[in-house]
Amino acid sequence: MHQMTENIVLLDSGATENFVDKAVWRELHVGHFKLEKPLMVVNVDGTENRQGKIEHYCWLKVYF
Repeated sequence: MHQMTENIVLLDSGATENFVDKAVWRELHVGHFKLEKPLMVVNVDGTENRQGKIEHYCWLKVYF
């Protein structure tokens, strides 16, 4: 049996660098939305990331 569903997820791209920072985000006019509950970012060693929690997200449609 096959089923389809829609869901919102946080995607781990596997990237270790080359992220878009806030200045570029603003320059590109990519809209963002505040999360109801910030997400804690945990490093591989189990410590909380020093950059803090993820508080916003953007909505992009990506077609492959």
